[in-house]
Amino acid sequence: NVNMKNEINYFENREEGYFYYSDMMKPQIYIDIKRDLIHYNFGSYIFNNLHLNSQESLVSAEIEFKENMNNPLYDFTGVVIKYSKVFELELYLFAKKLFNILAFKDFSLNNIEYEVQGRKYKLNDYQTNKPNIGTTRKLLTNETIQELTNELETSYKNKLFIIKELGNIIKQVQTIRNESAHGESISISDCKKIRKILLGIGKDSTLSQLIKTKDFLIIE
Repeated sequence: NVNMKNEINYFENREEGYFYYSDMMKPQIYIDIKRDLIHYNFGSYIFNNLHLNSQESLVSAEIEFKENMNNPLYDFTGVVIKYSKVFELELYLFAKKLFNILAFKDFSLNNIEYEVQGRKYKLNDYQTNKPNIGTTRKLLTNETIQELTNELETSYKNKLFIIKELGNIIKQVQTIRNESAHGESISISDCKKIRKILLGIGKDSTLSQLIKTKDFLIIE
């Protein structure tokens, strides 16, 4: 038997939800950053509804950002890539649910075509093939998809987010993400822009909006 000096049960949801069995082997800085994200940015409900890979990438990005935020010469490319991965995954999960609900309302929607790297797909392929965020943006701005979205039994705020705001947010993330994809060094200024979008510093968090709006999407 092993006796802990301070006994901790990692299998219980303790202290507002930021101690889990998945944190058992994590360093203290990871647990501290995760706790801060829950307490100051998202709340336990939103954070725990993020995909586990999103949680890992987000905490990892925050650790690297905070360790280097006072170094003006640091290349924040790796941090931006981690933030982008979070956005790309949560956007995909959101769009999957949205398109599934819309196709349930109008099955012909599944015949909408899109192309990724020269290969053609139809909308029903979206459920099993994750495209880039630029493709998702084009699909979200498709006229038929927007018309059906506007008919959903959800609030005007949710519709506005999907139809108008989300496309602009994707474009902002794309612009910053493309710089890192082309091998350009990312400054702390650009890193802060994408961090502000995701974490909601001084504004609503895009991740929170994605999770909350997704919750309100139901098949009628």
